[in-house]
Parts: sequence; C-alpha cells; structure tokens
Amino acid sequence: MRVCVFSHSYVVAANHAKLERLARMPGVELSVICPRRIRREFGTYPVERTHHSDYAIVPLRALYTSHNYRFLYLAAGRALAQLRPDLIHLEEEPWSLAAWQAIRYARGARRRPNPLPLGKGAAEGAGASSALSRESAELRAAGEGGPKVIFFTWQNLWRRHGFPHETIERAVHAEAAAAIAGNAEAAELLRQKGFRKPIHVLPQLGVDEAIYARRDEAPLRRKLGLRGFVIGFAGRLVPEKGLALLLEAFAAVLTRRVDEHGTPNAERSSASLLVVGGGPLRAELARRFAQPPFAGRAVLLDTVPHGEMPRYLNCMDALVLPSRAAPHWKEQFGHVLIEAMACEVPVVGSTCGEIPNVIGDAGLTFPEGDAAALAAALQRLMASPDLRADLAARGRRRVLERFTDARIAQATFEIWQQVLGAGGAGDSTTRRTTTSTRKH
Repeated sequence: MRVCVFSHSYVVAANHAKLERLARMPGVELSVICPRRIRREFGTYPVERTHHSDYAIVPLRALYTSHNYRFLYLAAGRALAQLRPDLIHLEEEPWSLAAWQAIRYARGARRRPNPLPLGKGAAEGAGASSALSRESAELRAAGEGGPKVIFFTWQNLWRRHGFPHETIERAVHAEAAAAIAGNAEAAELLRQKGFRKPIHVLPQLGVDEAIYARRDEAPLRRKLGLRGFVIGFAGRLVPEKGLALLLEAFAAVLTRRVDEHGTPNAERSSASLLVVGGGPLRAELARRFAQPPFAGRAVLLDTVPHGEMPRYLNCMDALVLPSRAAPHWKEQFGHVLIEAMACEVPVVGSTCGEIPNVIGDAGLTFPEGDAAALAAALQRLMASPDLRADLAARGRRRVLERFTDARIAQATFEIWQQVLGAGGAGDSTTRRTTTSTRKH
C-alpha cells in the first residue's frame, strides 16, 4: 500500500517516531508531505528533517503557515500526482485549507494516474492563485481510481468556522472513508455532525518508552534549587491551562506543615514548584514567583528541546495538568501526561476534556476549577510514598499498554488495512490503543 501522510506536525523531527515505525510495516510504501517551514508565536521554524531512508519526506512551500487551518501548500496536487498514493492520511482538521487540497486531488484522480515530475517548480510557485491554477490542471491529468482518504481531528467543541471552512468540512466528511478522533469527545462531535463512517479513537502521537523513562536527576534538581516534594507543570503558559489554579493550590500546600514523607514539619511544607514552558503568562508568573509565598520555592524555565524534556520530568515528584475549559477550547488530550507517566512520575489532572480518559486509574483527578481539591490531591501524594509508588508503576504500565509510538503505529496500520481492504464502509466507532478496543 502506498500511503501519503499529509500534516504540518512533521516539521518537527521528534514527531516522526510514529512514521518510522509505520514505514517498517509489511507492504507499506510511505511518504509524508509537510511545509518547508511554519510560523508560530515565537518565530519561524524550518522543517527539521528532509530525508529518511525508510520513507519519502516532501517538504513544500506553503503560504500563511501561522494559521493551522488556513495555510495553503504550493503545488500539493503535483506532489501527490507523483507519489500516487492509494491512501491519503490527512492529519489536518477537516475544515482546513490543507484538507481541501488533499480531497481536491482525491476527487480529481479518476483515471489511471499519470505521474508528474516533482521538480523545483513544484514547490516554487509565485503565489496562491497561480499555484491553484497549476494544481487544477494537474488534477485533470491525474486520472481515475484515485486514493481513499482518512482524516484526523482533535476538535472536541462545536464551533462555527464560517465560509469556506464549513463547506470544506462537509466535503471532507463526504470524501473520507474513515476518521481518527484524538479523543472520545471528538468522536462524539463527528457523530453529531452526521459523520456515519468508521471512527477510531486514537491519539496522533505516542511516546518513546526508551527515552521517556525513570532516571535519577538529583544533580539537576540541586542545580535548579528544587527541594522537598517537587510539583511540576509543563506546557503552554496560557490561562486555560489552569496556572492560576495551580498557584492557588501550591500556596495552600505550602501552609500545611508536613514534609514529602508525610512527617509533621514545624516549618512550612517542604515543597517546590517547577514550571516549564512559554506563552503570554510568562511575565506574570515570573513576577509572582519573585514574591511571597513563592519566592525561593518556585522555578520558572523556558520551553526546553523535546530531547531534554525527560530530564525535567524526572525532577518532579508529581506532574499537574489543571486545565480549565474556555469558550474556544478544552483539553484535547494532554500529551505531557503520558510523557510523565512513562517516566514513572505520578500525575494529577483536572476533569477538563480528555484528561480523565488519559489518566484512567494511573493518577489522581480533581474537579475542574477546584483549587482546594487539587491541594488535597497533592497533599495525599506528599503524605503517602506508597501511593506515589503505586501510581508511578500504574502510569508506566498504562503507557506501555496504550500510548507508545509502537502501539499508535500498529493501531494506525490496522486502520489503513481496514480502509484499503474493506473500503471503509459501515457505521462504527472504535476505541483503540493498538489491537485493544478499550477507551484510552
């Protein structure tokens, strides 16, 4: 089977672990199309990997890459016409312009494919209109018997996207043979929108269990000035991640006179807070961390490279994800949870979105927005080394069973086989870990 994965996520080399495993599946000829560079809040990032011995990487020029849903590839149709996939695996939201480009190709490929050379001109268009004009001609030449399409979605809130995005979404739903939802609520939302083809509940990316594993980082803890029970957060520093709630709970923990062994302590609670990430709240956090009661107890670090993240997770005695829903967002997965669980760091999460499904019985949850309940959960962990050890073991086991790169790749491969073998017909929702159908 020739499969082309269509996604901006693979600008980041660390995200290729799933692709590497998929490329080694029997009978798979894999390619990935991604932008040459993307723009984000903190700068422009070029594609980090342009070659792999096991699969083709096709970085294309793209316009408007600061917008996940509005960016547009130059000459995507030309690239697809050369690759001639049997299946397009679209890891873009189904209302995005990139999704529209993929289904344009699939709909246009109705005769035997006539491959076109993928030369420099394919990625060097002068602008969107000229690129789309060339692409239309390429689609007319591409031929019958075109590829099947599946798409991935994280979206777990009903939102109005306006024209042309809602038109694109309906077209993608009509063209697709199946869908992959990154969380249970996204699957339910697809059903509410009338999608009646197979839906598989599966996260987009897993973790490498060899990299995300328990290790002794005592020297790094000392270097950072962390002491006692270390409560951690890693992620975007934005209001909806619940950072204000975390600070309120941490302040309550500091007033409780008990140390990390559950022993009464005449002084303040022996605890530290480590926050790793970047975003608009960074300046406010830095200001608060310099004031009582956080001064000397809280450490703020900028975003660290993917490869360094396991070191900082292993500095923590517990990781907290206190997300709170906003009108435009609620937690879609919480990838840092499975990273921490793989490192045998106990996790505490709110009931926002998919968090309880990710944690399962391998951590503690508290009602969204309840700082007192979060503080109580942290105090439980501080007071019970046995509970911490039990949750650490459960977390690692849950990741190995459900969330490794190998597990996600195997489940994805099985979806490909179903779509190409049975045509993707039917009306079913499958919750996958790999071969398992339990909720992840």
